[in-house]
Amino acid sequence: MKMECLEELERKVLHVLDRNRELYTQIETLKKEISLLKDQNRQFEASLMKESTLSQSLETEKSVIKETIEALLESINSLEKAH
Repeated sequence: MKMECLEELERKVLHVLDRNRELYTQIETLKKEISLLKDQNRQFEASLMKESTLSQSLETEKSVIKETIEALLESINSLEKAH
C-alpha cells in the first residue's frame, strides 16, 4: 500500500513536471510572438507617421496650387475687363 502511494505520487510529480515544461515552452513562444508584434507595431506606427506627414505635405501643396489658380483667374478676369 505504501509503495503504491509513492508510485502514485511519483506519477503525479512527473505529470506536473511535464506540464511545467510545456508551460515554459509556451511562455517562451509567446514572448517571441510579443516581441515580433511589438516590432511590427513600431513599423506600422512609423509608416503611419510617414503617411500622415506626406498627407499634410500634399494638403499644403494643394492649398498653394489652389491659391495660385485663384490668383491667375483674378489676373485673367482683370485683363478681360481691361479690354
